[in-house]
Amino acid sequence: MRLSRGGSGLALKETLAHLWRYSSETWARQFFKGWYGRVRHSALEPVKKVALMAKTRLS
Repeated sequence: MRLSRGGSGLALKETLAHLWRYSSETWARQFFKGWYGRVRHSALEPVKKVALMAKTRLS
């Protein structure tokens, strides 16, 4: 179980790296919204904390 959680966390982290490839703020926000939704439904509390912090700063 721990191995799959580590893989999920790594996948979420690597997926977030795509955010910086958007040249349009609108598309970047849309991407973040989808990513944030996936994080909120995960069981990874540390990743949830980082996502909430990022959402707060982007607002």
